[in-house]
Amino acid sequence: MASCDPSRLTQSEARESSVAAHQRNVTDCKDGVGDCDHSKLNPSEVGAVDTARRQLNVSDCKNGTGLCDHSKLTDSEISEVAAAEHQRNAQNCKNGWDDCNRSKLTPLEAGQTAVADHQRNLSECRNGQETCDYSKLTATETKMLTDAEQQRNYRACLKGYGYCDRSRLTPSEAKRFRPIKNLLPSRTSTEQQVLGSIRKYTQRENDDDKSEKQMCASTMPVPGAKWQQILRSSL
Repeated sequence: MASCDPSRLTQSEARESSVAAHQRNVTDCKDGVGDCDHSKLNPSEVGAVDTARRQLNVSDCKNGTGLCDHSKLTDSEISEVAAAEHQRNAQNCKNGWDDCNRSKLTPLEAGQTAVADHQRNLSECRNGQETCDYSKLTATETKMLTDAEQQRNYRACLKGYGYCDRSRLTPSEAKRFRPIKNLLPSRTSTEQQVLGSIRKYTQRENDDDKSEKQMCASTMPVPGAKWQQILRSSL
């Protein structure tokens, strides 16, 4: 922020600047922040500031902030703050937060908190979270989760993605996963005859090729002893 040089202001600008500075000081005193100078407040402003600061303190006490000063509360404000603190503690307990004092709960609130704890644990078990405590589930809930996991595992195996453990499939579910060769359609008699003819033709071609090679080898002249000696000496 640029610095202000009051000496360069006109009289009207100086008056406006003085009024703005005074209002900032009043606001700072009401909010309890900034550089509040009580000596610059007039009597009506002092009363307004005291009222604002008292309301701010009450709000801090109700909200549980560290700025609360219980000694400045009136009797009626003490009752309001006590009710707000009790409600905040009950809500913290229901939410499973650390800032919870269960000894201050009424029997009704303790029961509501127990229900909330149970539902939260059930949700954690359903989502596979490490914080799940299976020992706190009822028999019905345990069966429900077991059935849900069985269905999830079956869908993962069926669709081919996600964690699949085929050893956990039921016999009826396992039948859906036969070996691939069993899933191929059987050949018709015509197709089998065609494949048989192809195999016979291929075998005959191979036999003819072998016979031709044998004939060529039998008609080739064998070098005499002299030629064999010449060939060996040339190597």
